[in-house]
Amino acid sequence: MPRKCSDGHWQIRGGKFCVNFYPFKDRGPSFYINGMNAGSHHRITLADAITAANEPPIKKLHKRTRDRKPSYREASRDRPWPNRSW
Repeated sequence: MPRKCSDGHWQIRGGKFCVNFYPFKDRGPSFYINGMNAGSHHRITLADAITAANEPPIKKLHKRTRDRKPSYREASRDRPWPNRSW
């Protein structure tokens, strides 16, 4: 059952998941499923958000790799310019 929380936010409860629906976002209407890793979904309707509250979670399109973060740290240690004295 959709419930209006504020002017730009609806919350859909009563299904398997609690879904937050934002109809006035810059990139178009979007929703976010609480507790899921799928992130937010853009350019959808309120009917799509209600359907998502009752269906299995949406899978992520790609896996997030954490291989980049250590390489950034290593590169920042090797940079000469942060410690320059002009």
